[in-house]
Amino acid sequence: MTKTELLFQRMVGLYAHKWTSAYGTEPTKEWEMVASNCTPEMLKLGIDRCVKEFESWPPNPLEFRALCLPRAEDFGLPNEEQAFSQVVGNVKERHPSVVLTMRNLGSDLFALRHADEKKAKSLFVEQWAKTVQFVAEGGELPEPEKQIPERPQGTEAGRKKAGGKALDELKGIFE
Repeated sequence: MTKTELLFQRMVGLYAHKWTSAYGTEPTKEWEMVASNCTPEMLKLGIDRCVKEFESWPPNPLEFRALCLPRAEDFGLPNEEQAFSQVVGNVKERHPSVVLTMRNLGSDLFALRHADEKKAKSLFVEQWAKTVQFVAEGGELPEPEKQIPERPQGTEAGRKKAGGKALDELKGIFE
C-alpha cells in the first residue's frame, strides 16, 4: 500500500462520509503530490494535528501539507506570533531564534520595522520559516546577546561629574 493510500485510509477512518464526500475513496493527484513530498513521520504529524485542529471537517490538500510541516513550538521556539512581537516590539530579551531571524533579515529588518503590519509580517514570516527549518535540521542557535546594562540611577550632578571625567580621559588621549 502506498503512502497516499494509507493516508486516505486513515482519513476515511477519522472523517468517514465527510472525507469520502469531499475527496472520494481514491487518491487524487493533489493528495498524491502532498503525500509524496512528506516523510512517514510528517504524515503522522499531519494526521495527529487533524484530530486537534480539524475536528469537524477534513482539511484540503494544502491545509494538510501545512499540518505536516514542522512548527516552531515543536522545537521549543516561540510561535510565529510571539516571535514577530519580539522583532517589532520593544522587549528586553529576545529568544535566540528571534535574534538569528533578525540577523538573517539584514537590511530588510529596517524595512520591516518601518512598514505597515501586513508588509512587516510578510517579510518576517518568510525568514522565520527559514529559521524554524534551520533548527529542525539540527542547526544551532546563537548564544544570547549581552544586553546593554541600564544606566544606574543617580543624581544629575553625579552623572555630570562622571561625564566630565570621561571627557577629560578622552581629551588626554588626543593631546
